[in-house]
Amino acid sequence: MGSRSFPEWARDNEIAAIAVAVIVIVAGVITRPIYPFFFAKVGNYISARQIVRSSGLESFWPHTPDCKGKGWDGCVEELKTSKPENIRILAFTGGSTFSNRNSPLYDVLNHHQGNIEILLAQPGTPVFTQRLSQLKERLGISMDTLKRKCQDELEQSVQYCRELKETAPEVKRIEVRAYNTEPIWKMVILSNYLWLQYYRPGQVNDDMPAYGIRKSADSSLACPLQRVFENLWALNSKNILLKID
Repeated sequence: MGSRSFPEWARDNEIAAIAVAVIVIVAGVITRPIYPFFFAKVGNYISARQIVRSSGLESFWPHTPDCKGKGWDGCVEELKTSKPENIRILAFTGGSTFSNRNSPLYDVLNHHQGNIEILLAQPGTPVFTQRLSQLKERLGISMDTLKRKCQDELEQSVQYCRELKETAPEVKRIEVRAYNTEPIWKMVILSNYLWLQYYRPGQVNDDMPAYGIRKSADSSLACPLQRVFENLWALNSKNILLKID
């Protein structure tokens, strides 16, 4: 049987239609006292939507089995479609972001046409060691093993960038700097898009949700987050790990 409109159904079922009308009227009388509460909730919902829209938050990928990895898919798709002139990356060692062969940005950076600026954590600093001490129990490995692993990943990331300039001729400039403050955010910043993840103490970044933020004149969230990168970049102008023009 195909779908029918309510007027058509009502014409063929007059008694049932009258019963439905009575139920609706009675329900309206009974629920009238909660109208203010209902409309307040609706108002709060609309305000929440306005806040999200004004923040520029476009996508959210929770850390659930069905969403794992999809946040990176959104970032990669944005890179491929928007083709930004500049890419900025803020990470810990860069291994799980772009330099490991199975990392999400490993291949896509080879097709970039423009500049790449990367900030990675400075090994041997107190905050670097603090991050490792928080992770070793979560990962179930010794501190020495974790230190060697992160050091190798960082060196691999620098080497990846060095080779990228040779294998990707459209890449104009690559610069990698080290920062020595506590890692808080993992970010990929494009011309009008920002991908974000939080480094929670004691948790690997893959255990955290990811956010996609659209940058625009009305966005209140992308600009201060971008300033985090810009300030770190300026503060570490002498901590250059690699610079190829």
